[in-house]
Amino acid sequence: EYATIGAGSVINKDIPDRSLAAGSPAKVLRAGNEYIKEYSWEEKNELVKNILKEFAEYLNFLGTPVSFIDKGHCILLDVTSKRGRYQLYYSSQIENIPESKIIVSLQKIDDKLIEHMKLKNKMWFDIEGKRACYKNDPVWTYVKDFFLMYGIRFNIE
Repeated sequence: EYATIGAGSVINKDIPDRSLAAGSPAKVLRAGNEYIKEYSWEEKNELVKNILKEFAEYLNFLGTPVSFIDKGHCILLDVTSKRGRYQLYYSSQIENIPESKIIVSLQKIDDKLIEHMKLKNKMWFDIEGKRACYKNDPVWTYVKDFFLMYGIRFNIE
């Protein structure tokens, strides 16, 4: 997982996770934190908050009014689009379903909570679990694509 292999390399043995290998035969050039930095929970949380702040600035630039509210334990983005008003809720962990239409969680969301969100027709993004629900909605697409710009990918359910 997260291994990068140089073009034209010949692999003749296992390459460890989180490493860079190249050559013929391939040699591990960098591994672990030397190659891909491991972030602490607090650093990950700050990165996601900054991504959402940039997302709000991007939508404002496009002419979609957005207010960014940092409540410390969570972030709210109030988005007014042509299709209506959305509220995006972010927290490092989700324990109950917020009223917001779009929910983003850093910590893996419990399967039971996901089932409840599906019943309530919520759009959600589970960063740690690398999954999201698909909604045919331009705001959902903007959120997904913005995370993708930072290398955060989701398996769509």
